[in-house]
Amino acid sequence: MDWITVGYLMWLTGVILVSPRRPPEWRELVALNVSASALILAASRHRDRLMRPLRITYDWYPAWGIAFVFEELRNLMHLLVPRWFDEFFLSIDVRLFRGFPSSFFERFYNRPLTELLIIGYFSFYVIPYLVCLPLYLRQDRRAFHETAAAIFISFIICLVLFLLLPTQGPRQFYGHFRRVPLEGYLVTWLEHRMMAVGGLVGGAFPSSHCAVAVAGLVQAWRHHAVVFRILLVLVPLLSVATVYGWYHYTVDVAAGWAVGVFAAWLAGRLYRSQGAVSTPDAV
Repeated sequence: MDWITVGYLMWLTGVILVSPRRPPEWRELVALNVSASALILAASRHRDRLMRPLRITYDWYPAWGIAFVFEELRNLMHLLVPRWFDEFFLSIDVRLFRGFPSSFFERFYNRPLTELLIIGYFSFYVIPYLVCLPLYLRQDRRAFHETAAAIFISFIICLVLFLLLPTQGPRQFYGHFRRVPLEGYLVTWLEHRMMAVGGLVGGAFPSSHCAVAVAGLVQAWRHHAVVFRILLVLVPLLSVATVYGWYHYTVDVAAGWAVGVFAAWLAGRLYRSQGAVSTPDAV
């Protein structure tokens, strides 16, 4: 897992260094990536000698690190490809559904339904902890690290594809066709505020929300029946909400599901190949 994280950070650093479209703060980003990589490798090498707070911080970096690697891309969307792919992905949606799927859902808009679906969409922010925390508390080291790796790998794959296929999403690309505002209650208002402050323009394909949620779903199926049942409700709500709320094209959702399944499979293979076993006293 650590080598995958460091590999991504070094790959992104290389792209920043060679791209003619690197941002003015590129030196700071390079220094940050190199420093983060050095810290991760040092913590990995000396994990058993770390003080408990530092060990917990290291164990959980795949969960809280999502925010770091996500935020870093804010000014890097056109490092590799100086164009948007919305027309291509929208054309697939139109061919499949003979229209705009997000517009289709407007006929069903009502506050309770919107709030329910946005709760599902909002669950993206808690799913990594919902899946990983029970495994951590029951001191199942292999299951915890495999699950954290699956979630983080799914997100890293999405970030790489964001740079290769930058896509704005329906809100930005054809949001002017929107006829009905998306209105709910508290969670809908909170999600609107978060999107206004922290939304990433260009990170639509694939849906990282779906990728992370599906990776968590697969891992919960493997390791925690109760959480799996909860996610069987949340993940479909989240997936529908991505199109209902004009966040994604349907092809983004399908790609996100594929990424999540692949990441869970890869994490399982990696940890099984390492011969990792559950060691309660090591977590």
